[in-house]
Amino acid sequence: MEPRELDAVARDPYEHLIERVQDAVVKFELVDGEPIVRDVNRAFADIFGYATAAICGDSLNDWIVPEWLLDEAERLDEQTGAGEVNYQRVKREIDTGLREFLYRGIPYARDDRPIDGSAVYTDITDFVRQQHRLQVLNRVL
Repeated sequence: MEPRELDAVARDPYEHLIERVQDAVVKFELVDGEPIVRDVNRAFADIFGYATAAICGDSLNDWIVPEWLLDEAERLDEQTGAGEVNYQRVKREIDTGLREFLYRGIPYARDDRPIDGSAVYTDITDFVRQQHRLQVLNRVL
C-alpha cells in the first residue's frame, strides 16, 4: 500500500474496506421513513450505473426500486428504522434494466441523529440464471 492509502486506513478503516469491496454499498439517512442517499461506494456506481453526485440527497427507492416493489422496499425501510438488520433476495433496477440481488440492510444509530443505515447489494443475477439453466437441463436429462 502507498503511504496515502495507509493514512486513509488509519483514519477510517471501515471506509477503506467499503471502498474496496466488490458489492454495491450505499449509506443512507432515514428521513420520515425514506432512505435518503448520503454516499455510495465505487462498486455501487459501477453496478447500478448511478454516480454519487447524481443520487446523493435523493430517495434510494426512487432510483433503484421498481414501482411494483415499493411495498417491499418500504417494509425493509421500516425494519431498518426499527433497528433490525435485514437480509432478503430482491429485484432492483440498474441503469440498464432489472437485476437480482442479495440485499443486506444494516441500521446504525448515533447519539445526535435518528437511525441511519447502509445497504449492501450483491448481484446474484448470473448465479440465479445459471441455477435455472441447470434445473432445466436436469429435467431434460
